[in-house]
Amino acid sequence: MTNLGYDPGGAVLEPTRNRLIAIADVKKNAVGAVTTAFRYRITAVQAPAGWGKTTAVRAALDHAPHTWCELRTAPMESGRLFFALATAFGVPRTLLALPLREARQTGSPQGLVDFLGVHAGFEVPIVVDDLHALSADALSLETLVGLIDANPASRWILISRQQLPLPYSRWIASGDCGVPVSQADLALDAADVLDTNKIAAKNPYVIRRLVEVTGGWAVAIRFGLAALERSGDLPRLSATTRETLFAYLANEVLGAVSEEQRELLSDLAFAGPVDEMLLSELGRVDPAADLRWLSGSPVPLMRNSSESVSLHDLLAEFLRSEQPKDSRQQRACRVAQALRRRGLLDRAFDLLALEAPHTLSDVFQAHGLDLLDQGRRESVERALRNVPQRAYRSDPALLLLRAELAKDRSYEQASQLFEHALQVATHPRLRVTLALRYAHYRCVQRKDPAQTLEVLAPALDDAFGADKASVHSTRAVALVDLSRIPESLAEMHRALELARSLDDDWLLSRTLSRATYVAYYAGERVEAVRLAEEGAELAERIGDWSAFQSAHMALSARAASLGDADAELRHTELMLFGAERAGSGMQRARAALFLWSCYIERGDRLRADALGIERFSNPVCSDEAYCVVMSAVRSGWDGNFLEALARLETYDPSGAERWLVDAARALFFALTEAADDAERLLSRRSAETMNNPSRTERADLADCIAAFTDVLLGNVAAALRRLPKGDRHPQNAALRCFVQDLASLGSGFDAAAAAPSLERLREAKQEGFAMLFESAFRSRRRGLESSALTRAEQKILVLLSTGHSAKAIALQLGKSVHTVRNQIKSVAHKLGASGKWEAVAIAGRRGLLGSRAQSIETRPDAKS
Repeated sequence: MTNLGYDPGGAVLEPTRNRLIAIADVKKNAVGAVTTAFRYRITAVQAPAGWGKTTAVRAALDHAPHTWCELRTAPMESGRLFFALATAFGVPRTLLALPLREARQTGSPQGLVDFLGVHAGFEVPIVVDDLHALSADALSLETLVGLIDANPASRWILISRQQLPLPYSRWIASGDCGVPVSQADLALDAADVLDTNKIAAKNPYVIRRLVEVTGGWAVAIRFGLAALERSGDLPRLSATTRETLFAYLANEVLGAVSEEQRELLSDLAFAGPVDEMLLSELGRVDPAADLRWLSGSPVPLMRNSSESVSLHDLLAEFLRSEQPKDSRQQRACRVAQALRRRGLLDRAFDLLALEAPHTLSDVFQAHGLDLLDQGRRESVERALRNVPQRAYRSDPALLLLRAELAKDRSYEQASQLFEHALQVATHPRLRVTLALRYAHYRCVQRKDPAQTLEVLAPALDDAFGADKASVHSTRAVALVDLSRIPESLAEMHRALELARSLDDDWLLSRTLSRATYVAYYAGERVEAVRLAEEGAELAERIGDWSAFQSAHMALSARAASLGDADAELRHTELMLFGAERAGSGMQRARAALFLWSCYIERGDRLRADALGIERFSNPVCSDEAYCVVMSAVRSGWDGNFLEALARLETYDPSGAERWLVDAARALFFALTEAADDAERLLSRRSAETMNNPSRTERADLADCIAAFTDVLLGNVAAALRRLPKGDRHPQNAALRCFVQDLASLGSGFDAAAAAPSLERLREAKQEGFAMLFESAFRSRRRGLESSALTRAEQKILVLLSTGHSAKAIALQLGKSVHTVRNQIKSVAHKLGASGKWEAVAIAGRRGLLGSRAQSIETRPDAKS
């Protein structure tokens, strides 16, 4: 980034020029330049390779709290910034896969920004090193911009070799972006290195002097070399210094160490950062002594922390380049095995993918699913291309990976791969893993519990331990979906017993989540509440936020069935909190939709609108029909009955949910003067099924809405017959009493007479429906007022219905155009319409046009 030399705060910042000959003091002045720029919220440290950007920032932040995000070690994926930030903030990799996959599918970073906003801390400066690694990663760059904009109190230090397409101009204009620290701030002046340049020309071992002067700081060596290059013939001098440095490494560094130490250094060139445990896995006899030697060695090493050391990039490059390809692959495989044993799966996978991709089959067999669950989808898919095609036919682990990768592309292809893998799999545990993943995929995609049971049947004999508990809990869910309640409850108890005996909190958390679902839909509501409360407490303690939000969803549903509106709202808010912490876009959308419906039910206009939900696509939640109806209720508050009807018309549910949507449609048909359509929908409901004791609270709600519609249409007796009997579902009791009160007033009731009933409805915390019914009363009053149209207004209405313009009507009636337009506005107001054409439509539905059009004589010269 160009050095602007301008301080947005009002002060001029002069570029810092280093005027020192001693190379050891180079970083001191660079630190001054960086520290000066740290006054701003966003600091860009930009200079070519070798100018000491990272060294200067680390020194400037010495002993100051900060979060360091290293992009160089992040996986080569789209969205790699997400991996680096998650590592810096200590977020478990298993939580990354879902939000990252959703971001890649949608192309939007908002889910990643929301995820990090929940899991990360922005209280201390965040340093992003090697930002240029994102030059071709649009998703990461958009995520970075979103994080900076979403956290106005955060401070950022962006280290890069090149300018990236970030909105620096916007940040500078807002006063958030400080003067960038560029190579002019970090560079040595050519005259300052004259003596060093003369030494380099005369002494072929100038590199040794650089090492001695800089105290072994690798970045400072690059700093000195870059200064030498700037003072002479850059291409020739660059090649000369590189060759000289390689010669120094070969003769003076590696030549001075024992063969055993050279072997250690060669291993570490592949391993990267090391600790005592990794040295032990590499077969070192005395890892502690080796670590002490590495820390105190004159070899250009750079300490990362008190526990780990990494070789200088150039030394690692030299050590790797001097080995033949076959030896490099063998060493890479040996180091990768040590990394795997140490639990550093990411580093092992990246090393093999770079040096020996043909050996990845073993990693895929043992850890392929772990890599996918950690969000490494792109690199796994890329590495699979190096595996021979013939291996797929007989390797079930590779088939399983291909099936998992095919899930988002083609259901048929994924199913074929799963089935093929099951046919060739022989290892019992792998067969169980295949069956569980395939069963879950079939159940989610096709809602096919019978097929789920069929896939899981062979796994019952092969599974043991945690896998057996998962099989039993998955079978319990499938059985309850098939209404085989006793079998489902038996499977649930087996799963819980196994999960508790294994002392695995994560397994128990997921099992409790499934058990809660089974108990709730099996009618064991008390047991469901007990399991949900236990599951919510455990999930919060171990950080299993997906299970946490599922538990509070069950508790919210139970509170709703008991009529406890306050508890329902509290659990729904916790459900959204858990979904946000889990980082799942789909779970968050579902939870937000439930909470939105709760706010609408309570008439909380501000908080409902603050959630920003306008439209949603199918399927988003298991109770979507109710949410669609509540969205229509929200439109009805403002009298937008046609908009409400449009929302309902675009949704076509099946099964038990259809009656709820049809009842709401009938209500809004009645409110838009389409009485025939309303009565047609109401007649669909059979009187014999109205009082079925196994009916749900949604069915009772639908009957209350339909009964209110009957009252509006003047069918008081039908309304009383339709109302549910008793208080099976307390949350609908207030609605039932309200409609009963209206029915007792007869078809001639008005808003004033209904006021006491509306107040009781509000006291029952059904403010949302009260606001809708008030809007319906206002519409009814306007409908009664529409009969007071004057004869002149009736003529104008008829002429409008035949397509006449205001000018043509004025000619026909002998009035001014201004007068006719005022009368058209009056007609629309009396009919409660937003315009003249809606007024004509309402008049037609009310029969106000009739045969009047035939009685109006039109002039031949009247133009429409």
